Amino acid sequence: MHHAIVGVLHPIYEKIFISDSYATRKNKGVHKAIERARYFIRTNAWYLKSDVQKYFNTADHEVLLRLFTRKIKDTRLLDLLEKIVVNGGVAGRGLPIGNQTSQFFSNIYLDQLDHFLKENNRMHSYIRYMDDFVVFSNDKKELLNLRHEILAFLAENLKLQLKEKATYINSRANSLSFLGRRIFPSIIRIQSENLKRCLKNLDRRRHEYTVGLIDEKRLMQSQASCMANLKLWNTYHLRKKIYAGQLS
Repeated sequence: MHHAIVGVLHPIYEKIFISDSYATRKNKGVHKAIERARYFIRTNAWYLKSDVQKYFNTADHEVLLRLFTRKIKDTRLLDLLEKIVVNGGVAGRGLPIGNQTSQFFSNIYLDQLDHFLKENNRMHSYIRYMDDFVVFSNDKKELLNLRHEILAFLAENLKLQLKEKATYINSRANSLSFLGRRIFPSIIRIQSENLKRCLKNLDRRRHEYTVGLIDEKRLMQSQASCMANLKLWNTYHLRKKIYAGQLS
């Protein structure tokens, strides 16, 4: 049912979503978001990175339902959407994590922020994936001022807050940590915690193979999956070490 609902909503909202919103959309996704971020970091010296404080726990039902009515006029569909929304969260706030509709609703909800930054503030170097977003600029002071504007806009219009510890301005020389990658102007590297997770999974599969819990085919599938992910980025020497058994 959730899949069918998103199928109905997608063509309605795809027309208004900005091109640099990459979550739960056709022909978008994590890899294209990372490549787009690298494009922006090549042409901008500074960036403001942030994400919304506990978005799925704090998304306001009233705000979301009001956003639906701007584009949807079918009362039966609106009634169904309301039932889904109010059944999630507590005291009029929050959405179930993992539901396909919840993920798509986040694009509808935070699309307001997208247009605020792109149109009101003319921030053309901007990218969002779910509730993580980055704004790029060659003017550090511009980003400092923008941070206050974003805080005010979210509080007043969407009843949301930014995650304080995850909100900061940095230089491209220090790289950008985004979607599990460290992005430099010339290369993209996997973040250490993601690499550790990959290696840990491989070690677990190797142990399972050794004690007879899985067969060789399953072991090779796991290794191929990990390597295919690493191969997308600048990891040639890293993959050689893993194949040679020098990392575990």
